[in-house]
Amino acid sequence: MTIICVKNGVMAADTAIYDGDLRVGSQRKIFRSRHGWLAAFAGKCSLDACFNAWLDHGDINKPLEIDEEESGFGGLVLLPSGVLHRVDNEGSVFPSAGRFAAEGYCRIFAFGCLCAGASAEAAVSLCIAHHDGCGGDVQVERLNAFPVEEQRIIWTNPVTGDSIALPLSQKPTNPVFVMQQPHDPKDYPAL
Repeated sequence: MTIICVKNGVMAADTAIYDGDLRVGSQRKIFRSRHGWLAAFAGKCSLDACFNAWLDHGDINKPLEIDEEESGFGGLVLLPSGVLHRVDNEGSVFPSAGRFAAEGYCRIFAFGCLCAGASAEAAVSLCIAHHDGCGGDVQVERLNAFPVEEQRIIWTNPVTGDSIALPLSQKPTNPVFVMQQPHDPKDYPAL
C-alpha cells in the first residue's frame, strides 16, 4: 500500500512495503529518471522493473506496458516543466488537469488534505498518522533539485577564502584548493 502526493513541484510518498495487511519492509518509492522526471507508482513491487524501464525510455506519450491489468496500480509523473501526468491501471498515460494530485491508498483523504492547503509532504505525513495502510518515513523529492550531471563540489582556497564550484568529475588546477561539500544547491557560488 502506498500514498503519493504532488503539489508545487514536490512529490512525496510513504516508504512502507506491505504484503496484504502485513508491513514487511520499506523502500524509496519516488524515482528520478535520467530525463529529470519525478515518478512514483502505487501497486505491486513486482512492477518496479517495468516502471523503471518505461522511465528510462523517456517517452511520456508511450503507454506503460503492464502484463496484466493491475486493479491497484496508479502512478504520478512530474515532468521538469512542472506538467503532471497520471498513469492508470492499464498503463495509459495522460496529463492531469489539476495543480496537485494524490494516488494510492487513502488518496481521497490525501487529496482533501492537499485541497485544504497541506503540502505534499504534510499530506503524506497525515496519511501515515491516520491510515493503517501507510507507514514508514516520508520520502520527499523536489523537481528543481540538481540532476547528477549538474552537481558540483565546492573547492575553497584556505589562504584567500576564494571558492569555485566544479562538476564532480573535475578538480581545480591550483592544488591549494581543498574540497568542501555544500549542504544545499543554493550554496553553490556562481561559476
